[in-house]
Amino acid sequence: MAIQVTEATKIYVDDIGTVIDIEMHRDISAATELVLHVRKPNGEEKKWIPWIEGTTKLRYFTVEGDLNVAGIYYIQPEIRLGSWWGFCKTTSVTVSEKYA
Repeated sequence: MAIQVTEATKIYVDDIGTVIDIEMHRDISAATELVLHVRKPNGEEKKWIPWIEGTTKLRYFTVEGDLNVAGIYYIQPEIRLGSWWGFCKTTSVTVSEKYA
């Protein structure tokens, strides 16, 4: 699983509208109940609701408050695909302080 940040090569604290694409490497077009479980650097856990982009990617646009702490964000997708429902491989993205 790969994460591709498509708006910039570097993500900064308080960025809004950053596109987070998570390549699932399989056809997930029939998946339902999509959730990105996110653990922020300060230990806080959030749920971001992505959508399917194409047939193999989960996509999410960051909103205000999503990226409010610098450090490593761990992102673990959870999906329902047919009779299977569970967690997928965790990926991560680094968020930098402004001016870094």
